[in-house]
Amino acid sequence: MDLFLLKVESSLATVRKILDATRNPTFPHNVHHRYEDKFALMELLVKLACVSIGHVLVELGMTSEIIKTLQETLVNKTVTLRFSAKERCTFVNEEKREVDSGMRTETNFRVREAQGSSTTKVVHKITEYIWMHEIEYEILAVCGTGAESHENHQLLHRACRHEIKTGVKSNPKVESSVRPNADVDVTWLLSRRVSEFSTVSFRIDRDQPDCRTPRRNPEVNEALTRVALLCEWCQCVERFLVSEVLATRAGGPGADP
Repeated sequence: MDLFLLKVESSLATVRKILDATRNPTFPHNVHHRYEDKFALMELLVKLACVSIGHVLVELGMTSEIIKTLQETLVNKTVTLRFSAKERCTFVNEEKREVDSGMRTETNFRVREAQGSSTTKVVHKITEYIWMHEIEYEILAVCGTGAESHENHQLLHRACRHEIKTGVKSNPKVESSVRPNADVDVTWLLSRRVSEFSTVSFRIDRDQPDCRTPRRNPEVNEALTRVALLCEWCQCVERFLVSEVLATRAGGPGADP
């Protein structure tokens, strides 16, 4: 059994605990159905995907007020999710300290009747340079080109910082950098929403000449394309968060413990 089926089976086991004992959800191929039911199943899957994505957007900060405003612009404008980030690394100060090397040299001496000994230790003088590394990022819902301030709706904003120590006075990061924006069009997703993402509008037009099967039709193809683009965007954001933000919060190379 492949990984997908294992996940579905695990989900079914949980659902069976919630539903009435007389109901027994199972895989479609184990249930008698008509060909028309395959279209209904595909529509249900797309709706579930839209609802799931919608709940994530709500958690990110897309409130009902923002959703309403965005939907009002769908008549003549597109809506884009935009991830932007910037970072800077500035010099703070330098610190000098002595570190015991652990090396000891003991010398015995005698002067006439007097005897004695002396111990010499090796101490390294170290100069450390302190830098402050700062990262700031945000997610916006942008109407059209976002040229006007009212067309940009902030969903999320975060900032973090940490110290980096180096042995040379050379910036370990970049003095200042603005990352290229990562954009994804969510017009299609917002146009599916009816109410708080709990109700989604999606239907396969069976009468279209291009509608060949429940899977091969313009509506499902469009849904798969839009979801795939959103997944790519999410992966781009994840790579940044893992490689930069989480590394910073965890200490990262050269950071203080």
